[in-house]
Order: sequence, then structure tokens, then C-alpha cells
Amino acid sequence: MRRSPLRTRPPADRRDEPGWRLWHAPVWGECAVCGKRDRLVRHHVVTEQKVRREGGGPWDLRNSIGIGIGYVCVCHRDHHNHPIRRIALSKVSVEAIEFAVELLGEPQATDYLRRTYAPAQPMLANCSQAHPWPLTGAEHHVGWLRDV
Repeated sequence: MRRSPLRTRPPADRRDEPGWRLWHAPVWGECAVCGKRDRLVRHHVVTEQKVRREGGGPWDLRNSIGIGIGYVCVCHRDHHNHPIRRIALSKVSVEAIEFAVELLGEPQATDYLRRTYAPAQPMLANCSQAHPWPLTGAEHHVGWLRDV
């Protein structure tokens, strides 16, 4: 089989980059999407390639969401393979949204997050769950996401 010139070199070894080992350390816990307990993977909210292109730190933990990768939870697989089953934007942490705004600027972050994640589910008035958005701190950054 003929190889493309781009595939003649192995991929870069990134293990010595700051934060790589912590990012890839095994994590067990509750999936941020469905709540099932399983092995978790730190999923880049803004893709590693885009973070590198914009000059950010690809292993910054603020840009992560812990989602299931094992047999019990298939949220990570579904997000990448099923466009209908994407992660809801309401499940993305405020820290990750702030990271996207810092890296890309508010207009580009808004566009990127709306294209990459499913629309947020509307909260019911009598819902007993905590409100997904903080009332202080990063309110000015995430106010535009409520209308998604």
C-alpha cells in the first residue's frame, strides 16, 4: 500500500509537555453528562488542535469535561459518533466556557460552542436540581449561552 508523504513520520511525542501526564492520568468517577459511575476521559471542550492553533495550553484542565469511556457509559463515543447525541451545552462547566472565551474571544467562542455542543435543555420551573449557571463570578461571560 502506498503511503502518503504526511504519514512517513510518527506522530509527535507529547508526553513531556506540561500537563500531559495529569490530563491522561486514569480517572474514575461520575460522568458529567449522564451521571453514571465509570472510567472517565478528560474530553477537550475546545479541541486540542484548535487550542494549539490559537496559542493556548492544550492540557489546561479548565478546558476539560469528565465523561464516560467504559462499558457502563458511552457518552464520549456518542458525542463523537452520533451528531444527534452530542453533549448538551448545559453540561459544559463554567470554567471551560471561560477558557473558550479567553482563548477565542466571545464571538468566536459563542459560535464554536453552539456548533459543537447540543442546545441546552430548558430548565423546568419546579425542577429540584440546582441551577446550571452561577449567579456570581463569570455571569458576564455565560449570559449569552442561556438563550441557546
